[in-house]
Amino acid sequence: MVFKASREKNLATLNAMLVASSKSGNLEESKRIFDQMPEWDVISWTTMIIAYTQHGHLDAARRIFTMAMDAVHPNDVTFLGVFVACAHLGQVAEIYAYLASMEIDYGIVPTQDHYSCIVSALGRLGQLKAAMEMIQRMPTAATAAAWESLLSCYRFQRDPRRGIDAAKQILEIEPQNAAGYVLLSNALL
Repeated sequence: MVFKASREKNLATLNAMLVASSKSGNLEESKRIFDQMPEWDVISWTTMIIAYTQHGHLDAARRIFTMAMDAVHPNDVTFLGVFVACAHLGQVAEIYAYLASMEIDYGIVPTQDHYSCIVSALGRLGQLKAAMEMIQRMPTAATAAAWESLLSCYRFQRDPRRGIDAAKQILEIEPQNAAGYVLLSNALL
């Protein structure tokens, strides 16, 4: 039993080092630590998925995610990491497939962050109607973050009229949210 406690402590220490190197922006160091770890858990895999995503290595993030699914039971953050990578790649169909797997295969309930990621991906592809429908279909009322994603999409697609409507939703939910005002002013430029 002492060995097990030491092994778990060692994994926790290595994960802390992995997270720290990832957060400091040192992808090479993160890869080195990850590759030298004797074993990986969901934290290890998720950290690498997010590190690759943050550094723009989106295909690598998806490959790591596929490997992780064979090794551990992913959690909601693991899925969020791959959702972000797919959103940046414009792969909405893949996000929907992951969403279904997340719910059906792993019993993980999607969060507002997952839905916001889908909204963002749809908006980047110019599918503004589908993005709005996603917000309307969310199982709970959309958060300001979801509306911010949509507002950013309207700005990107140069649709200030609908951007104003999204900004109103943000400010209704969070009247003190400065992001709503900033995004609105950017959408009107």
